[in-house]
Amino acid sequence: MKQMKTGNNRGGSMRKIGSFLVMFFLIFVSQLFSYGKEFSFRVKLEPPASEKTEKFQVVIDGTKVNFFVEKNKWSDWVKITNENIEAIKKLYPNLYFGRYPLVISTRIVPYIADTKIFLEYDVDGKTYSAEALYYGSGAMTVGSLQWEENGICKMGTMAQYNQKYWQQINDAMQSIGEIKRPEKLLIVDRFIGGDSDFYDWKQGLDNLSKLGFNALLMPADKKLRELLLKTEIKKIAYAVYNPPGYAFDFDESQTSDTAIKQWAEKIAKQYTDAGYDVKDMVLFGLSDEPGWYFPSVFKYVNENPKNLERFHSYLKSQGLKPQDFGYKSWDDWDKVKPAGRSVANLSLPMRKLYYWTCRFFPYVSYGLFSKTTKALESAFYPGLPITVNWNFFAGRYYFPGPFGHNPDRDSPDAAMGGHDWLEFGRARGSTCIWTEDWFGDNLSYQWSFYCSKMKSSARKSNVNFGGYVIGATAGDGVTQKMLTIFGHGGKVIKFYVFGPEYNFPGNCWSENPKVIKGIMRASTMVAKAEELLYPGKPLISKVAILTPQSSLVWDQKEMEKASGIVDATNVNQNHATTSYMAEVYDLYLALMHANIQVDFVDEQDLLDQKIMSNYKVLYITAPNLPEECILAIQKWTESGGTVVTTYGSIVADRYDEPTNKFYSWAGMKIDEPGQPRIIISWNKWKDSSTDTVNTENGSFRVAWAKGKILSAPKNSEIIAKFSDNSPAIVFVPKGKGGILHYAFYPGLSYFLSQIESGKTGLYGLPCGFSADIRDIIINPVKKSGTKVFVSVSEPLIEAVPLVSEKGVAVTVLNWSGVEKDKIKLDIQCSEKIKEVESVLNGKIQFTQQDGIVSCEIPLKDVDIVLLKK
Repeated sequence: MKQMKTGNNRGGSMRKIGSFLVMFFLIFVSQLFSYGKEFSFRVKLEPPASEKTEKFQVVIDGTKVNFFVEKNKWSDWVKITNENIEAIKKLYPNLYFGRYPLVISTRIVPYIADTKIFLEYDVDGKTYSAEALYYGSGAMTVGSLQWEENGICKMGTMAQYNQKYWQQINDAMQSIGEIKRPEKLLIVDRFIGGDSDFYDWKQGLDNLSKLGFNALLMPADKKLRELLLKTEIKKIAYAVYNPPGYAFDFDESQTSDTAIKQWAEKIAKQYTDAGYDVKDMVLFGLSDEPGWYFPSVFKYVNENPKNLERFHSYLKSQGLKPQDFGYKSWDDWDKVKPAGRSVANLSLPMRKLYYWTCRFFPYVSYGLFSKTTKALESAFYPGLPITVNWNFFAGRYYFPGPFGHNPDRDSPDAAMGGHDWLEFGRARGSTCIWTEDWFGDNLSYQWSFYCSKMKSSARKSNVNFGGYVIGATAGDGVTQKMLTIFGHGGKVIKFYVFGPEYNFPGNCWSENPKVIKGIMRASTMVAKAEELLYPGKPLISKVAILTPQSSLVWDQKEMEKASGIVDATNVNQNHATTSYMAEVYDLYLALMHANIQVDFVDEQDLLDQKIMSNYKVLYITAPNLPEECILAIQKWTESGGTVVTTYGSIVADRYDEPTNKFYSWAGMKIDEPGQPRIIISWNKWKDSSTDTVNTENGSFRVAWAKGKILSAPKNSEIIAKFSDNSPAIVFVPKGKGGILHYAFYPGLSYFLSQIESGKTGLYGLPCGFSADIRDIIINPVKKSGTKVFVSVSEPLIEAVPLVSEKGVAVTVLNWSGVEKDKIKLDIQCSEKIKEVESVLNGKIQFTQQDGIVSCEIPLKDVDIVLLKK
């Protein structure tokens, strides 16, 4: 549901940043290849017999072609010259598509419902005939296409051209056999009708309904609703590019409670006027890829006294006073204004101002989205799945440098801001936490990382989560992507987007028929498992990773003009990022490969004893941590927690003042500087090794950094050593818990082991990861006595449980790249299980003893095991 006007309008916005490069490439390519030929056409219009209109006007968009035709009579043949063709090519979507099919839009007035439109085209001496039917809403348009097929130039309507897509779907249906559609778990897509031709829309809706989708994004149109209902799909979706105010509620004329209420009610009324019930709306896209640029956002505060007052109120709410910013009294408060990264190396007061500036803008944005979400729920119904689609895939709320279309590219304050995933969830900024993939099947497992972060966000306000699966970048492995989302507890998937591609260039999967069978297969599997998948909830894990927050502000502070870090649109978590952020991802990867479920926590969570009491192990990679968080971790550790720290973590406070409070409390001394940051670049991975670590089981190479553990308490345990025999991993008991410190990056080293192996398997999935490094990473979990809910007989198999009163659904995902004849699952379950069923293999034998249900299944890529009470 990325923004594009619904209905018969082919226009609208492309992806703000990600597709910009694609669009630029397509425009460039269009200059290299010639396409589009002169042709002649004529038209005949047959309105209903009762219609008194005698004459119609016909216009070809983008040209001066404009003529009249009497009803029920053929017009004269009209020549579309090369000059006309070149003008048409400059219109959307041709401007971005840059190749065949060439889209020619014909507009006819007046608009008379149920008018039959007959067309004949003559190109290269061949004549093609077509028929369209105006369905009666909006402008009366016919989309004509010109394309090449086997070296022959052809022409016809969109409905005629689209037959190739429908044939692909029908062929897939024949080979798949039974296709089921889930009832409650949502699988959504969209047909983009490029005109107002009844046949175009009917065929599009009919055929998409065959894939297993149970909701479609639809315009508020009575006639199209009638077509939709004939497909047996009643559920709909809608999207806007952004709410009023875009990302902030600084402009009261747009974002007052009254204005937002009226905006939401207007949208709801459009759909009820079209005959829909408000509960037919099952998914609402509120915003696509929100983000903002520094320092241009400062003007909202600096130029408006009310907004400056909001800034000051925010600072006060953090317990700050004028003295914190170098001023003597409240009389100087008006001098305290937002500051950018150019002050990151100045005095402590200026650094404080910069830090809280970076935190203020996301805070304001959460407020707008929370308010807008409530208004939409009021206009439709409570709990309507409302999404805000993030493309800051590492979850940063800030990264430095003049990225994208920043108008102040030469400013040292240039940076980009966005939403912190967990803070957004706490603020209930939406009712369905959301992101997208834009990667191929070889990275399908990355959805596990996204889902674990999204579930942690969603849990904070008891909302749901889901995501866009990008059909254009997927292949046969799309089933794994879909089942990863549903298996982790997501309740909605929106395919982005069928199209057709010629109506929305750079975004659609219509040209990628490889995904069709995978969609059908996933839909059927989900439908069969829905009884347990839908009510199922993900368990709270015993293992958590801290998502860095304070650290983000201080990245690359040594650079006057930052470069090298990109979060927006960057799907590669091991490129264009900092080492400590990549370490978060790679630690997760190793834990996932050992089937250890992970939650994510943030700095505020660390201060909440109730939340932290859920966890036995906490991994920390962040260099910066507020002092109160350090104290909270110390208390949690003494109460029995195991805290895991990696190279350079917890070496500075929230204002980037160096601190040794954590390690001195632990009785340790380390030499691991937090600044300057280590920037990870993909082309440097193979040369990233810094040393070798030796363990009882063998040795492995260390990636990107090597630190020094200068001293540790006498009761500490040295678990591994570097090649020079200095400590590499040390465990220090503390109270009832302890600290495990790695003087290197175990996660990055784990990822390096795969790069060096070069091994890949099914769907291009990476394999060849070091088992020794994985064992080192999961050692704290074993040391804490934590037991996994589902034990799997082999590594790189993720088995994710969802638990409900009806039983347990375990989605089994094969990330090893190798088909398995048999894997064994041992599932914790104290309640009596009546039967165990594999969605792909039917009922299977099982045993239940001492609270463990054991069973075996063969596994290609994915299956769902259902434990029914």
